[in-house]
Amino acid sequence: MIETQSLTRRFGPLLAVDELTLSIPDGEIFGLLGPNGAGKTTTLRMLAGLIGITSGMAIVNGRDVADPAQAPAVRASLGLLPEENGLYSDLTVWQTLDFFARLHHVPDRRQRVRDLLQQMSMLERSDARVSTLSKGMKQRLAIATAEPPSSSTPIGWRRPSVCAIASASCAPDCCACSIHRHLDVTRCCWNSKRTVLRRWR
Repeated sequence: MIETQSLTRRFGPLLAVDELTLSIPDGEIFGLLGPNGAGKTTTLRMLAGLIGITSGMAIVNGRDVADPAQAPAVRASLGLLPEENGLYSDLTVWQTLDFFARLHHVPDRRQRVRDLLQQMSMLERSDARVSTLSKGMKQRLAIATAEPPSSSTPIGWRRPSVCAIASASCAPDCCACSIHRHLDVTRCCWNSKRTVLRRWR
């Protein structure tokens, strides 16, 4: 579950996010809809603990994002997929997932990598170098690398190329997506009965 109360971020005099309050329960995929500069990516970066919070509160999986003592547990319970995939072109598909699994100290790493490859329909490409993959396959692989270590199923690959953060405190997962176009809304938020779209600036 992801919750915020009056979440605010300033960069000097620039107000990037203005008192955003939202609640994303488990099982919901939540679309953050707005133009460039609306604060969507800034919000996701705050939720992931990549940047600080100016004021307000953000809770991910019952933990306070702003609390340094809880920050490692917050990061371990979520996956972040930036718009730029950050893949290493000289690694193979298997090596890529194994590398990220090592970074996250994933138990039973080899089985986890195999499971992800099967679920993302990439097992036959496990020995292929990232540089040889199509754009769509790279996107699938990037989604797999962003999979929260505690999640039992992949985030999914029907989503458009957007920045996304997924919480995996318990099944089913919840997810917040940054979306620029109305056309992408139904592609991104396909399984939520209570999808909420916000334009908060």
